[in-house]
Amino acid sequence: MVDKSVNTEDAPHDYIQLKEAVKTRYVRLTNIYCPSGKFSVSGLRVFGRSDKPSPPQTKFYRICRNKEDRRSVILKWREAEGATGYGIRFGIHPEKLYNSYMVYNDTEIELRCLQVGQTYYFAVDSFNEGGITRGDVMKEDE
Repeated sequence: MVDKSVNTEDAPHDYIQLKEAVKTRYVRLTNIYCPSGKFSVSGLRVFGRSDKPSPPQTKFYRICRNKEDRRSVILKWREAEGATGYGIRFGIHPEKLYNSYMVYNDTEIELRCLQVGQTYYFAVDSFNEGGITRGDVMKEDE
């Protein structure tokens, strides 16, 4: 897609935008020559859209604050078919869910980082290669 084999510029943070969209599954980066003899890549980001649809929305069916240790809460949600994982967002206001956890291969998590005497709001988002499906915000005692 891009040939930089005759490049003479030092561009450690090069940004390349293709003129036309390319449908591909894999991206290969090949080093032709490196003056120091050592080649490394610190980051490679590829942007685009997938043909796969986003997973369905899921929601919590249990939000249970620990009665002995109020800093802890157990969250359980329904599995979303085709989801790669889930993003748990939470905070002290329904429009300010600034804290988050990412969960793979499971449909429950115990968070041990809450403040005692504070009400929290939670949302679970399902995601896969096709995108993210936002979940509804729920108050902890709902």
